[in-house]
Amino acid sequence: MKKILLSAIAISSMATLADAAIDCNMRLSDGSTIKGELLTDKLVGETIFAPSLELAPNIIKSVTLRGTNGVAALELANSDKLTMTLATEEFRLKSIIGEFNVPRSNVRSMTLAVKRDAASLAAGGALVYWCSFDSEADIQKPQVGPTGKYICGDFVPGKLGNAISFPAYRSGVLVNLPAGTIGERGCIEFWAKLVDGKYSFIDGGDPYLFDCVSGSEFFHIEFNANNGGGNSGLCSGMPGAGCTSERGYRGSMPYDAVLPYGSMREWHHYALVWDIDGFKVNGEMVYSALMLDGRFISKVHWPSYAGPVNEQFSLNAEREFILSIPVMPRRARTHSKAPVAIDEFKIWNFAKTTFDL
Repeated sequence: MKKILLSAIAISSMATLADAAIDCNMRLSDGSTIKGELLTDKLVGETIFAPSLELAPNIIKSVTLRGTNGVAALELANSDKLTMTLATEEFRLKSIIGEFNVPRSNVRSMTLAVKRDAASLAAGGALVYWCSFDSEADIQKPQVGPTGKYICGDFVPGKLGNAISFPAYRSGVLVNLPAGTIGERGCIEFWAKLVDGKYSFIDGGDPYLFDCVSGSEFFHIEFNANNGGGNSGLCSGMPGAGCTSERGYRGSMPYDAVLPYGSMREWHHYALVWDIDGFKVNGEMVYSALMLDGRFISKVHWPSYAGPVNEQFSLNAEREFILSIPVMPRRARTHSKAPVAIDEFKIWNFAKTTFDL
């Protein structure tokens, strides 16, 4: 029987580096979790439509085993879902504790992600902070960057592995970001999910998604029906610049006015991008932009004039910030009015606008 080989080439909409490393978050039958790089080059098995099928890991998002007989539920990078009886007996994993084979019978699930930032890193860009929020240990020792402090929050199923869910009016995680982490250009990206029964938001942090503070200056993203400048929607703030998803004051707004209709209880990807020298979005020169699920959604930007922004936005390596998720406790009149779950929080030191979603 001729084998069928599926790879990223078979999914024309997926731009994948052929030799990219595969990040793997593996859950074992005893409750253990192991993170590392998956070295297994293909998954082999049988499906209802192909008696002999080989799948390249770079097109797989997740694998969930149903018992020890090899039957697994797979989700692919393009959101296709299929059931496959795996013939692959073990998975090769390179982790912080070494390189080893994990028997398939001991695996309950795996989430996979392609590392696709090689070109950006080669150009001088870098990932300066990354926390997966799979556990309290991840906050204390994140994948990249300085140690954090866990204050409160529950660990719940996330976009990848676990996420952390925060109650309203509470900050859950604090991280001291050293000088040089936040600079004149960068990107803060993460996944977030609304977790309560509300359907609309009001003024001021309903919810806040994060707060990054240095003295009186701060970066943040929030849902806000009035950002103080007469605009509404998903709003960002930063020293001397910012943007909103809606033009004009809207009053109390449904979350569906910002998020795709009917998806307010689903995971969405958020990003705040900035560059002191400016960059163009749909032909307009801007200094910061909001992105939702990989799309630019900003309708209002400030400052809107051409040329360098004011000195207040001249961030430099001498400035330290405190990252608070969702929001800095005790900051005057600031709090998050709605609970929210956050996953895969990353900070880059360049204006990153492409993401693996």
